Amino acid sequence: MGKGYRRSGIEAAAEAPWGTHLCLLYHTQDDLIDILVPYFKAGLEDNECCMWVTSEPLGVEDARRSLESAAGNLDNYVQKGQLEILDFRQWYTRSGRFEADEVLRGWVEKEQQALERGFDGLRLTGNTFWLERKDWQRFVDYEATVDRVIGEHRMIAVCSYSLDRCGASELVDVVSNHEFALLRRGGEWEAIGSAERKRAEKEAMDLARFPSENPDPVARIGKDGRVLYANAAAQPLLSELGSGEGQLAPHRWRELVSETLSARAATSHEVEHAGRLFSLHVVPVSEAGYVNWYGSDVTERRRAEEAARAADQRLLDQQRRAKEQVAAELAEARDELVRKTRLAAIGQISASIAHDLRNPLGAARNAIYYIKNRLARDDPKLKEYVGIIDSEIGSADHIIGALLEMARGRAPAKRAVDLGQLVGEVLAAAREAKEIRCRVALTPDPFLVHADPGQLRQVVANLLTNAAEAMEGQGEWIVEAVRDQETDIILFRDTGQGIPPEVRENLFEPLVTTRAAGTGLGLTICRQIVERHGGTIDAVDHEGEGAAFRVRLPRDRRHEPSD
Repeated sequence: MGKGYRRSGIEAAAEAPWGTHLCLLYHTQDDLIDILVPYFKAGLEDNECCMWVTSEPLGVEDARRSLESAAGNLDNYVQKGQLEILDFRQWYTRSGRFEADEVLRGWVEKEQQALERGFDGLRLTGNTFWLERKDWQRFVDYEATVDRVIGEHRMIAVCSYSLDRCGASELVDVVSNHEFALLRRGGEWEAIGSAERKRAEKEAMDLARFPSENPDPVARIGKDGRVLYANAAAQPLLSELGSGEGQLAPHRWRELVSETLSARAATSHEVEHAGRLFSLHVVPVSEAGYVNWYGSDVTERRRAEEAARAADQRLLDQQRRAKEQVAAELAEARDELVRKTRLAAIGQISASIAHDLRNPLGAARNAIYYIKNRLARDDPKLKEYVGIIDSEIGSADHIIGALLEMARGRAPAKRAVDLGQLVGEVLAAAREAKEIRCRVALTPDPFLVHADPGQLRQVVANLLTNAAEAMEGQGEWIVEAVRDQETDIILFRDTGQGIPPEVRENLFEPLVTTRAAGTGLGLTICRQIVERHGGTIDAVDHEGEGAAFRVRLPRDRRHEPSD
């Protein structure tokens, strides 16, 4: 027997080297038994790992019985992992469909396991009776891949095809992807095709894998670490690493050659060169004592992968931000609903209380008026206390008015209002603001807003009252107004003590106040009025001391003077 050749057990092809890929064309179950039983018997006797993947018309049990009749009890072979007999569903269609890459990887893994266990190699067969027409082309491509790479492995493969299920074109596909075909003629088995010619063709194809015009790096390195061949694309990469054709490969490459040849398994690595990224697939050809390096430029693919990952991350970030925005909007809507429900409840209670208090206060005010007119002029102390009672009745009446205003929530009767004029009128009527300086800066001037004059007056008056009390009757109150495309923006600022941080968040809630004599209703009423106008009011930060409130109202160009 020649070096590297194995007993096939088949009379028509008595010897076969590792890497042999042949097909068996059969009609009956007996045809399969006639070839495959002696084929596997020889493999078991010669320390080869054997794998038989069955299909109709010869199932697992029939195959086992047939092999036992020739090779004796198989239990010992099975127990030490030398023999497996499987149904095609356990191998070709494990995932529910035929996956060529998965099956091919499976054969390579089986070969590696066999070598690790001390077997000489892998002998296998698979019957294609299960193959459906829709899967035919994919299986043909798979067979072509097997035929192309099996020469690099310690494998011998027999692929069985039923002549009753193959037409002329299918037979051409089958024979072209195998080294030769076994066929029974006149009761005798014949090998169709020349094994020597096929081997020569494979050697020619092996050389053709290294064309100089290949744009990707391709190299062959011997077991001694010397570069046997390098195409044009591989030479700059080797040169940069201090090597070249006919020279020793870089130290790390020589280590990989030794490891790959010892492991008898292909490996993959990545190398960067001149700003490009190459994937190098290292395939051992152990019998010849060299490895082939197949490089491919994966720069664009890697960039595309990174771009896809970045796009995925951006999408995740967008989804996270959208979720956060929706959550914030829901929380805001919930808080707004709670606020309005609370205001409605307070308003109903306030209206009832105000109505019940107005009549007694009216009677008390009439009584004080009568007492004033009857007081002796020479009793100043009594007059002082009567004045205090009258003032407190006025304060109580003011609170009742505020409660009623909050409860009523009248719709605004809008018209054009001169903001500067309205501010001046409010300032003139405010007794508590006599010592306050007022600065008004309006752009344009006059500054006309579309609002209910009475309700807007109340907003300005409430803000002025708060500012006057914060400044203790002295300081500067600034009113500024500008407009953008859709909104009139009015800013009210003072030079008082500012707004304590602990009350800022709930500043517009009812009954929240920083003043000992305050009702906590003024800003609540301001907010109600502004929102009924379709606007907003909020406390804003500004340079310097004091508080600042910003009012936004929708513009109505019909009431604005023409330029």
